[in-house]
Amino acid sequence: MLWVDGDIMGREPHYHDALSTRARAEKGRITFTPLIFSGIFYASNGEFHIDYIDCLFNCVSAMTVCGLASVDLSSLTSFQQALLFIQMCLGSPVVVSWTMVFIRR
Repeated sequence: MLWVDGDIMGREPHYHDALSTRARAEKGRITFTPLIFSGIFYASNGEFHIDYIDCLFNCVSAMTVCGLASVDLSSLTSFQQALLFIQMCLGSPVVVSWTMVFIRR
């Protein structure tokens, strides 16, 4: 923990934990990226309609690189498959580690 002195107004000093900043950044990345991608994924439905909840599940699954799928991936459009691939790249352990190292600096 890093000690920060009180400010000019005489308020009590407080602790600032850099770990909480990194944790918030990671939680935000894991939460908001699949939400944004699932909206794009749902908007790009092709011949076979996919419900939004399935789009969200597939996007979260791709972002966490766990490999679960609630629909037949061969029925997806090429753009939807590309979105899943991009999310798998963004959620890979290598990119997550690079992101954390970059935030620490």
